[in-house]
Amino acid sequence: MRVRAGTPLQLPVFRFARFDAAAVRHGMTGRTASLPADGTVGYRDGLDRAVVDANRAAWSAAIGVDPSRWTCGRQVHGVGVAVIGPAAGCGADGRRVHGAGERVPATDALVTAEPGVPLVVFCADCVPVLLHDPKRRVVAAIHAGWRGTVADVVGTAVRAMQDHFGSDPRDLIAGLGPSIGPCCYEVGDEVIDAWNGAGIDPTGKAVRRGNGRTVFDLWQANRLALIAAGVPDDQIEVAAVCTRCHADRFFSYRARSTQPGSAAAVIALEGGEG
Repeated sequence: MRVRAGTPLQLPVFRFARFDAAAVRHGMTGRTASLPADGTVGYRDGLDRAVVDANRAAWSAAIGVDPSRWTCGRQVHGVGVAVIGPAAGCGADGRRVHGAGERVPATDALVTAEPGVPLVVFCADCVPVLLHDPKRRVVAAIHAGWRGTVADVVGTAVRAMQDHFGSDPRDLIAGLGPSIGPCCYEVGDEVIDAWNGAGIDPTGKAVRRGNGRTVFDLWQANRLALIAAGVPDDQIEVAAVCTRCHADRFFSYRARSTQPGSAAAVIALEGGEG
């Protein structure tokens, strides 16, 4: 994995090596002084919508997708999966609606087989997970905070790809993007108890205790969940970049006392643009 510059502003788009070799356009945005408001792509109170629109357009140009077709849901730290059909642009400007007058449902995962539809999840410490089935030509974007991780949102998304498109988990490639790492993610017993109850990690590989601290390794937890869902371990790429440690490059809630901006993880099948 690596950070590679995009065009035309040489933006620091994060990409996965495995996805670069596949017929998908993808990338994760970050913080940059090259754009207003550090390049945030999330709408929030007190920030001019035009600034966010311009930032999304710039990042989209670097990734190679159409910002008007960004498709995203209202993230609620759950396991809801939206299967996206031909309608694109759902939630692209925070006001668009999906289908017959219905807003994209509250969801933390999106799946599609439609070319040219960028699936987008937003994060500022939570784990963005991208999936691609190169055989069935299906992609997914997943937002995995600790609640979604414990509830197995990645496994739910893999099963949606199986049920709706016939994907075989053994064909999937996965990328876990920059997010808060085990170096920084100290949690309470309620988080660990919930994770232990999920049954995904019976030997406790994702839990670290020592020096009076209990740390939850979201990277390991989501990797284990993908493996449990049938994705081969050697087809899972983990960025291993902590957003809190690298708050100069990525947005992080834990690194900042005030509300930070948001990054976006984006993936789209090639084709269908325009």
